[in-house]
Amino acid sequence: MTSPATVATVAVSSSATAVPTSTTCLAVSQPARTIYQTFTSGEIPIYFIEPTTFTALTTSSEILPATIHAECFTLTPGQTLPSSVPFYGVTCTTYYFPATTEYYTFTANQTSGLNLVTFSYAHPHPTTYVSCSALPDALNPATCDTITPLTWASLVVTFFAIQLSWWIFDIPLLWKKGGVGAFITAISWACVRSHTPCSAGIIAAVKGRDASEFARVYYLGKPRLAMVPPQWTARKYWSCLGADLASVAATAMTLYQACTLSEHDPRRFGMSLWMYPSLPVALMGLCLLAGEHFFPRTKKGNWWLLAMTVSVQILAGVGIAVLLWWFDSTERDMWYLSIIFYSIMLVPVVLIRQAGSFLILGSWTSRVGGVSFAALNHYSGGQPYCKLQGVGFAVVYMVLGAIAAILGVVGAVFHAR
Repeated sequence: MTSPATVATVAVSSSATAVPTSTTCLAVSQPARTIYQTFTSGEIPIYFIEPTTFTALTTSSEILPATIHAECFTLTPGQTLPSSVPFYGVTCTTYYFPATTEYYTFTANQTSGLNLVTFSYAHPHPTTYVSCSALPDALNPATCDTITPLTWASLVVTFFAIQLSWWIFDIPLLWKKGGVGAFITAISWACVRSHTPCSAGIIAAVKGRDASEFARVYYLGKPRLAMVPPQWTARKYWSCLGADLASVAATAMTLYQACTLSEHDPRRFGMSLWMYPSLPVALMGLCLLAGEHFFPRTKKGNWWLLAMTVSVQILAGVGIAVLLWWFDSTERDMWYLSIIFYSIMLVPVVLIRQAGSFLILGSWTSRVGGVSFAALNHYSGGQPYCKLQGVGFAVVYMVLGAIAAILGVVGAVFHAR
């Protein structure tokens, strides 16, 4: 039995040949971990490079990076793969070194280190080394065939909420009065909501009179010369509500998967980045809709609605942060990235116009980063990218996201006038 992960690197001489192997291989992903060791006062560790004597009780730590351990062997007739070792897939190559003798000759004034002019180095026995590396998930049918319906549903709902909801429902405007102009105005405001929900909320608070108008301004916008915001139509009301509920559903599905995967799951970038950073968009809208239906049309009611909206955003962010920190084992200690992107989505662009370029990049990364980076690198074993063209999918996803981000940040300045 060979353990390629522990074999030292060997320079391949001109006589070595590489041939495909028929060896059956198993690989286990070992996550990054920290090893702690405690030393007592007066103890001198013998393996420290510099002599050190501890004068007090001391705990040292060493961080071991994530690795993949591969084990290769040949199955005899009747043998099966061990059920206790997950099969992630590896590709192996066998290097064969025949028995050889190599001669080294040194010229005058050249130092060999052995004070010899000529010496030989013999390989008395033929040697075989097996070198293995993890098989990319995109090339591993074993992981592609295990994609669950929940994972597919997460991708479909996330794609709809992030890439389609901001423009697809306003296509009918192209055949109405105003045509292209009305369509551009509508989708630019939708992009303001989807990329800078705090800006849209501030604009709604300024242009709306009370809780009866805030939600309509938030979802429909308000023309500069109009006295009141547009009235709801059945199509617009249910499409806005449906898009926000889809965002909440996508967040729940992706967070559930991120928090229930096994510790040794091969995914490298957690699903918490798929939809969760965009959750403030839906929470803002749903709070304002609740205000329209249930809050009094008074100044005090406006303040209560503001307090509820801010509290919901903060509680959701903190609650999910604790959830990810405690349960999410797939982030490799990078769960906090989701919280950073969640916070970026709450930045009020209308109040910080000088940082427009940074906010364009931040809002774009927050909304499309998780899915795009995973697709580009085929990070996620068991996720749909094995059956999709990862690079092509990621490019389309990022380009659509970039268009929406630019419309959102520029639109925030335009609609605030």
